[in-house]
Amino acid sequence: MKKETFKEVRGYEGLYAVSNLGNIFSHKRGSLLNPRPRIEKRYRIVQLHKNGMTKNYRVARLVAMAFIPNPKNLPEVNHKNGISYEDRVENLEWCTHRENIIHSIRTGLRISAFGEKIGIAVLTDKKVKRARTEYRKGKNVAELGRKYGVDRKTMRSVVLGKTWKHLLPPSATV
Repeated sequence: MKKETFKEVRGYEGLYAVSNLGNIFSHKRGSLLNPRPRIEKRYRIVQLHKNGMTKNYRVARLVAMAFIPNPKNLPEVNHKNGISYEDRVENLEWCTHRENIIHSIRTGLRISAFGEKIGIAVLTDKKVKRARTEYRKGKNVAELGRKYGVDRKTMRSVVLGKTWKHLLPPSATV
């Protein structure tokens, strides 16, 4: 088991310290804070108080800010093992939003649904293919939108290949 070490929380020096194991210590109370999970995401959150102001922070972010260098100024903290409440420094890394999304898809945390697989989709793969064919033959997007039950802007994105990209031939570029 790794030895627990604490560093002051940036911006809250003398008030709070964060450990490499994901614990937050309150100097004023003389004890550890009890992080609460955010219901929809399961991230552990703590409230820090300073000058009469209260602010919520993800524990993972406080750990990363204290213990992990971020020379590229990357905006997000990723949980390497995919478990969002394991805030040990070894489980965290700085990343871009794109890297975070890719990691969540690869680890199965996020389902990569698109097209008709999305539950609220109005169109189907078959309808999109038909609409694109009709567009190439001269039908306008407003007419196609009415026919397939979507607005003109949505149909424009569909026929131009800005959405439903998975149905484009591999050589097609948008």
